[in-house]
Amino acid sequence: MIRVHLDFESRSTVDIWKSGAWVYSTHPTTQILCLCYAIGERPVQLITKDELELGIIPDDFLECIRDKTIIFVAHNAFFERVMWKNIMAPRHGLAEVSLDRWRCTAAKACTCGLPKALDKVALALELSHKKDAEGKRIMLKMCKPRKAKKNEDPDIIYWHESEEDFEKLHKYCKQDVEVERAVDHKLPELTAVEQQIWILDQVINVRGVQIDRNAVENILNLIHEYEKELTLEVNKLTNGYIDKVSKRQRVVNWLEAQNVQVPNLQKQTVEDLLNAGLPKKVHRVLEIKQQLGKTSTAKYQAMMDAIDEGSRLRDTLVYHSASTGRWGGKLVQLHNLPKGIPGLNTDTACEILQEGDMIYAKSMYDNIMGTISSCIRGMIIPKQGYELLVADYASIEARVVVWLAGEQKAIKLFQDATKDIYVEMAKLIFNNPKLTKKDKTERNLGKQAVLGCGYGMGADKFKDTCATFGIIVSKELAKKAVDTYRQNYQAVKRFWYAQENDAIKAVRDGSCNQWKNTGEFLTCDLLSGRKLYYHRPRLDMVLTPWGEEKQAVTHMTIDAKTKQYVRTSTYGGKIVENITQATARDIMAWAMCRCETYGYKPILTVHDEIIAEMPIDTGSIEFFIKILTAPISWAKGCPIAAEGWKGQRYKKT
Repeated sequence: MIRVHLDFESRSTVDIWKSGAWVYSTHPTTQILCLCYAIGERPVQLITKDELELGIIPDDFLECIRDKTIIFVAHNAFFERVMWKNIMAPRHGLAEVSLDRWRCTAAKACTCGLPKALDKVALALELSHKKDAEGKRIMLKMCKPRKAKKNEDPDIIYWHESEEDFEKLHKYCKQDVEVERAVDHKLPELTAVEQQIWILDQVINVRGVQIDRNAVENILNLIHEYEKELTLEVNKLTNGYIDKVSKRQRVVNWLEAQNVQVPNLQKQTVEDLLNAGLPKKVHRVLEIKQQLGKTSTAKYQAMMDAIDEGSRLRDTLVYHSASTGRWGGKLVQLHNLPKGIPGLNTDTACEILQEGDMIYAKSMYDNIMGTISSCIRGMIIPKQGYELLVADYASIEARVVVWLAGEQKAIKLFQDATKDIYVEMAKLIFNNPKLTKKDKTERNLGKQAVLGCGYGMGADKFKDTCATFGIIVSKELAKKAVDTYRQNYQAVKRFWYAQENDAIKAVRDGSCNQWKNTGEFLTCDLLSGRKLYYHRPRLDMVLTPWGEEKQAVTHMTIDAKTKQYVRTSTYGGKIVENITQATARDIMAWAMCRCETYGYKPILTVHDEIIAEMPIDTGSIEFFIKILTAPISWAKGCPIAAEGWKGQRYKKT
């Protein structure tokens, strides 16, 4: 099958990093500066801006567009697709290329656990073709307007567009196609099912979610008004010393002058200080800093920057953001929303805040910024005449891990509607068979054990994890909880060691059960037919957290904190976590495809949730849940369950 690799370079007054590719591609100032393409293994060809505007398109390229058997490949293909749809077709008269004919090398890279950016993929794979660093500098200069010179009209848009700049840009674009083609050759294709999931991802990103523009605008006004009010209050409390709480050193100096020593002003440090019984004035300054430091409120502005003229927010999902296949978020980062104030009715709060009346808002809520932060989800609404249907998989990872391990005791508890597995675990931890759901403190600890101990978590980490949920436990009780889980669910524990041993054997011998080592990648076959990839595996001696040296599988991966591509080690619990999360993701991804087939059109997925938008009274939440939990051939016996609701504003339930 012939493949055409291509790449666009463009310019616009719009910042694509804030607006997203869809809004960028629809803006009237956005222009294509050049298009480079390569048919099969032929040399890379260039179509310049002038040629595009004059309609001078090479015959071989036009033939590729017409031939429906030819595949088009791009890196981060969503950008090329929407640029084609919104610029190439309407402005330059080229026929559209249907979605089923597109492939994405970034998707292939992410599937293999590699960095997403083209230059970093090339480095990770040690390709002979590398991105043009000088060309990238020119591209970044030419992609946005330049400032008007002294004698130029400031109301006119000016660009960097010298002949020399264009020559360098053309060279850069050609090189990108070469690198992209090399990446495409190096990496395996997505499976047929995974290609369909990627296609659905593209559909959902174009479909987008509706945003309550009026509410967002009015809440932004409230934020600005309240920020001014709080800043003035801090200024008065500190006798003019602190004019902005964002000035970290000034805040630290003032606190020290009040005999309050602080190591830093991180969120947890401030929260600890607020609970330390400080003098009233100091407490209030820190309280205001905490409120004004809520980064979540910045999402309101991010929404305004990224919605289109119809108030639709598109291009927010990142396919295969995690190596396990889970989706991530971008632009507004809907995968990273605050938990919100416990017990707050966000539907009511959204209706009050959208009035934009500060006096009214203050009369209803003491914590204005906290309330605003809690209402971000509520800015997602259905389009007129529609409603949201939202379903969330219940404890899906805890269910999947016991199923994969063959832990029948736990599977039966999950399947038995008369039993509560969290209570049953609490009974064992506290040695009290009379515990019920009413014993919330004990049940919560049992819940954390069931949800958290499936991946080999130790007592110290369990203690810290409980603390993040407001559950304070002693080290002794944490150890009791961990030991109880392992003793009661021994099949899970055996699963950790079996997978670790198989992975080690595969690295050493080439294969072991579902593990295979090609040299470039160590792969693990999932039941869904997909694979997990570990790049450049090898066996090394590593130091365990307990101070012991042991042999372990190491591989290259993206460090979650530094974002650098580094070598790391893995172990049985972590491997099982990868397999479990990947399997849970595939259960959800297959369900999303079923939802699309049955007309329950997904508009978003957040963690284990699927959100659909349907005409009012045409969708049943019961049937929606049936779609999500329908038996899957490769997941027979997995105790899948989901809960859902429908309404006019998205919320956390």
